[in-house]
Amino acid sequence: MSAPRAAERLPGSLVADAQARLLARIDGTAAALRPAFPHAADGTTGRWASKPGGVWTDGFWVGLCWLAYRLTADARYRDWGLEWTERLRGREATQTHDIGFLFYYSAVLGWPITGAPLLRDLGLACADRLVAMWHPRARVIPVGVHAEVSSGIDDVTIDCMMNLQVLWWAARETGQARYRDVALAHAAQTAAWHVRPDGSCVQSVHFDPATGQPVRRHTHQGHHDDGCWSRGLAWCASGFAEAHRATGRAAFLDVARRALEYHRRRTADDPVTF
Repeated sequence: MSAPRAAERLPGSLVADAQARLLARIDGTAAALRPAFPHAADGTTGRWASKPGGVWTDGFWVGLCWLAYRLTADARYRDWGLEWTERLRGREATQTHDIGFLFYYSAVLGWPITGAPLLRDLGLACADRLVAMWHPRARVIPVGVHAEVSSGIDDVTIDCMMNLQVLWWAARETGQARYRDVALAHAAQTAAWHVRPDGSCVQSVHFDPATGQPVRRHTHQGHHDDGCWSRGLAWCASGFAEAHRATGRAAFLDVARRALEYHRRRTADDPVTF
């Protein structure tokens, strides 16, 4: 969880100012929303819309608390991370791939920082649920019946590449090959099913549960089925880069590179891209 290398090339004053602004935003969010989780900001006011019952983005907020603690060593950020992760307890048992988002950034990232056994237990419980959801014929982890954007045991999305981070960690943490085996199978099948030759990707693939064969490709959140949903492309690039980091497989790195090249070609005039 070190700072990005690009930040090392920026003037120290800019880095310090950015960090101060981020910490102020975290402090303000915590003061305004506890005990609810922030979900999305209003485009006009900038105020958070809170979700007391929780949604799939909750783990990202906890991850910000851990980052703030690593940066400042201020105990209140550690306490907030533990407080909000405790609030997630029970959701590791739900049948949705979204639990990877919830528990990687909360439990898994918090475990080495705090050494709190609860965090390790929650991370491994999440990994066990994802393994249990794995479909042996299709060789993928479906979105699950409790997923928030789509639902079903016959649908697998590009989003799940990011949830594999829990499995890569669990394999390293325990030495048990079953976590790595499921993540490896899912990544390989996603590369075959979701990634197009030009580096773009489709968000969703439905398969026949009886045979495990794909029957329909479409998008839940993109503009149209033949397009490339931008956030899904980011999931693709980041998820396959992590798969390469975990396995050393060159094919996964190639998928990540092709996704980034597709993005670069389509947004060459947008400086935000770079």
